[in-house]
Amino acid sequence: MGGIFFVIALIPLTFFVGKYDLMVYTAILGFANGSTSALISPVLFPSVVDDFVVKTGKNQKAMLFGISAFLSRLVATIDEGIIALVHDLSGFVPGLETYEEMAAVVSVETMGNIQLGIRLLMGVIPAVVLGIGTLVFWKYFPLTQEKVQENRKRMDELNF
Repeated sequence: MGGIFFVIALIPLTFFVGKYDLMVYTAILGFANGSTSALISPVLFPSVVDDFVVKTGKNQKAMLFGISAFLSRLVATIDEGIIALVHDLSGFVPGLETYEEMAAVVSVETMGNIQLGIRLLMGVIPAVVLGIGTLVFWKYFPLTQEKVQENRKRMDELNF
């Protein structure tokens, strides 16, 4: 549910008009982000670690943290690739520090494309990616509440 709320909260960021709209949408997005962040570290990750320990009979948390760190870096790389692609397709000129410098270099049409690209990067594109991830997680995450309870009992038997 947190992922769906997060997706819904991301979409309005593409369509904000002024700074007050942006502040309201960002505040809503902060609550949505909290709804997912509050589950990942304290609830989901320990359940996955426990399931791994039960399946392998070994406590290899360091390996799981390493895999998690690798996947985080991979996601960050893909994120930067998407940003670079959108900026390249929209005509964004790198290296300029102010809006005025950009406006002096690009046409009005290109400036509109650049602004649309930035708005899409703020809302719709992350919403689509997160929506796909949420649906995949929802469909394929194997740990139900019963499985987690069963793993906890097994962990006690293994003295972990």
